Formats: sequence, structure tokens, C-alpha cells
Amino acid sequence: EQWRRARVTALFGAIFIALAATFSRGQWLAAAVMGLSIFAMRRLSPAAFRVLLVAAIVGGVGVKMAGGDTTVVAALGALFGSSPADLSSIEYRKQLLDISLGLIQQSPWFGVPDYAAQMQSLKQGEGIIDIVNSYVAIMLDAGVVGLAVYLLPFAIVVNRLVVAARRGVDGRPEPGSRFAVAFVALILGCLFAVLTASTWSVMPMLLTSVVALPTAWLGLAVEERNAQGARADLELDLPEDPLRRHRPGWSGGGFP
Repeated sequence: EQWRRARVTALFGAIFIALAATFSRGQWLAAAVMGLSIFAMRRLSPAAFRVLLVAAIVGGVGVKMAGGDTTVVAALGALFGSSPADLSSIEYRKQLLDISLGLIQQSPWFGVPDYAAQMQSLKQGEGIIDIVNSYVAIMLDAGVVGLAVYLLPFAIVVNRLVVAARRGVDGRPEPGSRFAVAFVALILGCLFAVLTASTWSVMPMLLTSVVALPTAWLGLAVEERNAQGARADLELDLPEDPLRRHRPGWSGGGFP
């Protein structure tokens, strides 16, 4: 048990060092979201966790609508603005959000036609408009409807994982439910990360994986979801291939 804990601690230490080495503030904040998600899931009931999650999303939207994002940007600048480039990056994201939301309000449901022509003030030195907010990019292309369709698989999987986390008499998740807790934290962390980045390169594959892996885990029988060690007693009950009986076999240089 001590050796297992030492290995887990070493793994988390390596992940932390790799995360710090990226110097990516968005990923640091995403890691904080993952930590807070694990903390909340271990102490809240499924219903309370859902309410907290919805309240956090609605609160974030409310802060933006009330103009409180200026205070948030100032706080992020004080926390991460170690250089003029860092401050410029934070301010650019605020400008991108302000201009994009103004365009989205003109055509909210199915996207904004020819939105790039109306965002020329955001053009970078490379001559591109870097939309470093995946949710803004989706709403500009496909509107609120497209964003809802995009988020639906994540919402369904997170809800099922929250329900699947079995709890003891004290209301906390049982040790065997660590996969459900970890998957929820991973999904929420990734969804926060794309708030500060565009979905290109490996991001589509990563987002697909964070939905596919817990979906496969949820497809297992309840008693097998948290099985530990090799399970040699498990046998796959695969249906017989109906063509196998009629398929010719290969023997030597020709068919028998």
C-alpha cells in the first residue's frame, strides 16, 4: 500500500512539474478547477454538486453581463501579468469576448454570417484573428444552438458520472468511486481549458477521449467499474461470427 501511494504521489508530482513548465495560465486555472471539482464531489451530494455546477456557470455569465469582468481581468493581470506580453494576452481575450458577444447578439441562434470581416480590429501581427476561446468560436460559427449541441455529450456524461459515484453512510463517495470523481474533474478541467484556447491540434482528440473513456467505463457492470488488479476470471461473451463456419481456411500454399 505504501509503495502504491509513493508511485501515485510521484506521478502527480511529475504531472505538476510538466504543467508548471508549460507557463500556460489557462492550463493552471484548469488544473485548479479539477482540484476544486474533486474537493466538491467528495463533500457534496449529487444534487448539491449539480446545483453548485449550474450556479458557477450562471454566476460566470452574470458577472460578464454585469460588467464585472473588468475586475476579473485586473485580478488575473495582478496574478499572472509578470510581463507586458502576459498583460496583453489577458486584455486581448477580454476584447475578443466583448466584440464576439456583440456580434453574437445580432444573430444568436445559428451563427454570425461573415463575422471575420467585422473583427478586423483583433487582427494579430501575423495577419490572423486568433479566436482563443472555443465557445466563442462555436457560437460565431453555429450560434447558441451549435453550442448546446456541442456541450450536450459532456453534460450527459458528467450527470451519469455524478450519479455513478456510490456514497457511503456519511454521504461521501466510496473509495471504489474514485474513477467517477476523477472523470468528472477531468471533463470539467478540459471544458474550462478550452475557454482560454482554440480547439485545434490535439484538442479535438483530447476532448473526444475525455467523453469516450468515461462512457466506456459507465458501460461496464457496476461490480466491474472499480475492480482492482488483473481479473483473469472475466470472460468476454462475444457473439459468434455467423460467417466463420463458411469462411475458407488458409493451409500452405492454397485453400483446402
